[in-house]
Amino acid sequence: MTNLTQWRDGRERLASLEQRLDDHESRCEERLGEIRQAAATTLAAIEGLKNRFWIIALSLLAWAMAQVWAGSQTRIGRLEAVRPTAVAEVSRVPVVARHAAPADSWAWTTRIAP
Repeated sequence: MTNLTQWRDGRERLASLEQRLDDHESRCEERLGEIRQAAATTLAAIEGLKNRFWIIALSLLAWAMAQVWAGSQTRIGRLEAVRPTAVAEVSRVPVVARHAAPADSWAWTTRIAP
């Protein structure tokens, strides 16, 4: 082989390597674009899950508050149903002071007279 043939072969190999390198670089850029798109999709999905979590948490809180409210409404209803009977019972009991106390004192008590 002459120097010219060797030089042409080297030039062809160099051109072949440059072509392979360019192809590899373009494939890497395509793959990087795919990775970025997948990452953006994943982040959007995570944000959606966060929003759903907060919606579920708020829904459970509202449900719990409704349960407490319904329970208190039931208790109030029972107390109001018993109220006329309790008022009648208390009105029959005379109030007797155990000892004399000033009018602004809390020392007055209620007891059932014999």
